Amino acid sequence: MYYGLRYAALRAQRIRWLFVLGHMRSGSSVLVHVLNSNPEILGYGETHMTYVGRRSLVQLYDHVLERFESHGTDPDTAYRYVMDKILWPHIYSKRVLQTVPLNVIVVVRHPEDTLPSILSRDLKNIQTSSEALQYYTNSLDRIAANLHAYDAPYVLVRYEDLTRHTSRALRRMSEYLGLDQRLTERYQTTWATGAPGIGDSSENIHEGKIAPSDSSYDVEVDGDVVARAEDAYLSFLREWRPNGTTT
Repeated sequence: MYYGLRYAALRAQRIRWLFVLGHMRSGSSVLVHVLNSNPEILGYGETHMTYVGRRSLVQLYDHVLERFESHGTDPDTAYRYVMDKILWPHIYSKRVLQTVPLNVIVVVRHPEDTLPSILSRDLKNIQTSSEALQYYTNSLDRIAANLHAYDAPYVLVRYEDLTRHTSRALRRMSEYLGLDQRLTERYQTTWATGAPGIGDSSENIHEGKIAPSDSSYDVEVDGDVVARAEDAYLSFLREWRPNGTTT
């Protein structure tokens, strides 16, 4: 009952929720910075929360505010969206995706750059090309399953759209979210910028502007692995891009 009343109170304040769904090295961190630099959106990166229903949405609201306050930041009260970035299977119940009002932005990246970028991070659970392939294809499958359950308008932006056709991609997202102030390629850094476990920890994220990352990696990925990942990527775009295209 407590969470039901809290949810109703937040709805009375016209609070909405925003999920950024993606995979590692997709450009999700810079996208979150761009979104969070808008006064109508409040978030900081990956919360690693699990979602099961309306209770989870209330908990996200409380968690994000508490994190900002714990770092001595008083969030602007003009925000309308509370945001989380989800790169792992943290949505346990698809019911949360059917809870109004929720907006979804999806960000994905071509595997030719994504796989070596993932492997260059020297992650404990992804050490081989096969493990990177499994993570990548599982992520696309997870996003597809979430979109199928969501069954509402969303925006799908490719990393290439975000970095090469930036104005068009940002305009599309601004319109989708109904923002009074359009998103811009420049963003503000915060206490969460570069923090491990929250998002991109490389130096590039501190630049404060959308820019293509260095695509040269001292990692080789087997051509067959890249081809299999590309098949999954193109299949995903064929099914889901028509509704969420930014181009």
